[in-house]
Amino acid sequence: MRLERIREALEINKKDMAAALGISSSQWTHYITGQNLIPMHTAIRLCKLAGVTTDYIYRDTFRSVVDPEMASQLAKAPQTQR
Repeated sequence: MRLERIREALEINKKDMAAALGISSSQWTHYITGQNLIPMHTAIRLCKLAGVTTDYIYRDTFRSVVDPEMASQLAKAPQTQR
């Protein structure tokens, strides 16, 4: 899923990602498994952290990745399945 690709590209663990977003680890797990949708305010925090846009998070378009270095990292990240 895109959220895990972003986390992997940032090279941080799940606990640190959750902390950076101001959410619990279990909330992060619910977002990455699709049990819950990531709310817009959390998605915006993730965008600022990772240099991507909400279009990338919600629609998976590489054209929506703002930071060229992040785009390169995301392209290299393993494709995780939901």
